[in-house]
Amino acid sequence: MADDDGLVPLSRLLRALKNSGLWMSDPRLAETMKQIKVYIEGSPEFDTQQDVFLTKEVFRECIQDTSEMIWRAFSGSFVIPMFSTFCSIIDNIYWECRTHSDGKVCQ
Repeated sequence: MADDDGLVPLSRLLRALKNSGLWMSDPRLAETMKQIKVYIEGSPEFDTQQDVFLTKEVFRECIQDTSEMIWRAFSGSFVIPMFSTFCSIIDNIYWECRTHSDGKVCQ
């Protein structure tokens, strides 16, 4: 996940989490998101127009409480390993079925 300089782009981390099925608002990631926010707010080079880079040490510190879950997410060990693909399939099914008005409501 780190770039050539050993830094972890925050946008890449968050995108990878989302693609695995973990959202920033997931309560299981609350402490990790809190740690990231503290780091960003204390970072003198923080610029809302550019990506934030975490050193490996800061990255490890931020994910220490959720490292096993994050490892499972990135290794495809969740119940739905390719969550973004799953979401895409469900989305396609929804849009194909959306206009169907035949049938009756179950009772």
